[in-house]
Amino acid sequence: CDPVREVSASKLIPAPLNKTCVIETLRMQKTVQEAGITRGSTWAILTIPSPLESPEQNPEVGVDEIRNDKGELQLKLEMVWVGSKGSPEYRVYLQKTIEKLRDQLIEKCGAK
Repeated sequence: CDPVREVSASKLIPAPLNKTCVIETLRMQKTVQEAGITRGSTWAILTIPSPLESPEQNPEVGVDEIRNDKGELQLKLEMVWVGSKGSPEYRVYLQKTIEKLRDQLIEKCGAK
């Protein structure tokens, strides 16, 4: 069996984020090639620096607002891929990138 790899970052938010703002903010980031909403799911394809090799052709991050076990609303960015590819440096890059994206989205698109 191939291992399932996951990189994610989440943070509590007081209210749902403005979806138009989320897409616009993602599209303005240097680390994002493309962003959109398909069938109600928000996503972003990341730009991977050339020295790092992505195990996925299009490294896509899901952007979701979910309720945790306590019923609190949180913003979660998550990327999953199958297989053993993806160097430790690649995973560190992904983790830092999605944490920065998460924080940018909350700062720019959260309720004020």
